[in-house]
Amino acid sequence: MAISAVRPRAWALAWVCLGFAIPVHASAVEAGQAVGGIVRRVLDGDTLIVHTPTRVRLRCRLVGIDAPELSHRRREGGATPGQPYGPEAKRALEGLALRRAVTAEVHGHDRYRRPLCVLWAGGRNLNLEMVREGHAWAERGNPVEVPPDLRWDLTLAEDEARRAWRGLWRDPSPEPPWAFRRRMRLAGR
Repeated sequence: MAISAVRPRAWALAWVCLGFAIPVHASAVEAGQAVGGIVRRVLDGDTLIVHTPTRVRLRCRLVGIDAPELSHRRREGGATPGQPYGPEAKRALEGLALRRAVTAEVHGHDRYRRPLCVLWAGGRNLNLEMVREGHAWAERGNPVEVPPDLRWDLTLAEDEARRAWRGLWRDPSPEPPWAFRRRMRLAGR
């Protein structure tokens, strides 16, 4: 078979594959929607990617929780430091959600335009599970996007995890992610 006969088919296949990989902008998903899909990737302890049957790719931030930061490579070279327990938090979320069917309840968008989601799998609230098992903090302040009943449940779950010394609470004084991010900004990292 001649090379010229193969190329058109190969390029057509490549474009079809790319068509399936192009994400619909996540901000097209509105607050108040519940979207079903499969978790294809976990980015860290509070962010993951859900692929829906309609080919929407949602980069969901779990609303109401804040997990320890991971180390990240910088565009300029080098890496930003991560927090203790960051990799463990990511693995915990992978164990709960990766390759599983989930429902993401969208409660708004963050400043990066990511949907803020309550994630459900098998009847379990995964945001709550992450805090209950000591893999994340309940977010502080009064974020508008967090449903009031969830905010209360997350606070109680964090208290329970602290008392039981679960996960990151084995460390007698873990640094909250918001304090860590602030410290890194002030240090110019």
